[in-house]
Amino acid sequence: MKHALPIALAGLLAAGCSEASGNALEVRDLSMLELMVRMNAVHLGMEPYLRSVDHLEDLAGAADGVAAIAGDSLMLEWPKASDFGRDPEPWNRFRGDLERAAGEAAAAARSGDLNGLHAAYTVMDATCIGCHKRYQPTY
Repeated sequence: MKHALPIALAGLLAAGCSEASGNALEVRDLSMLELMVRMNAVHLGMEPYLRSVDHLEDLAGAADGVAAIAGDSLMLEWPKASDFGRDPEPWNRFRGDLERAAGEAAAAARSGDLNGLHAAYTVMDATCIGCHKRYQPTY
């Protein structure tokens, strides 16, 4: 029976209660995480087609989607959230850089400029990586 307490504690935690207070665990707002998952699906979904002239319109549409997510009100307002807890200046810069680079990627794809598309996509990647290093280093 030496595992009874950890198993009971795990049961309480799984049920949403803390041992100390018996209260439900705090519910986190997952809206930003959900937005990031949507953005990653579109952004990373572009990668296999970056060298294909047959998919330029699809790539342009995907880049437009990334730009739209970067300009979403949740992204714009995130630094005002109570759990943001960091300097908003880099966030605003990263978000703006992502929106601009995605717009440039879309324009390059529509004009058939693969080199411009690749350059803009590289900036999109670097922006995502830099932002995650600053604001979500465990991702």
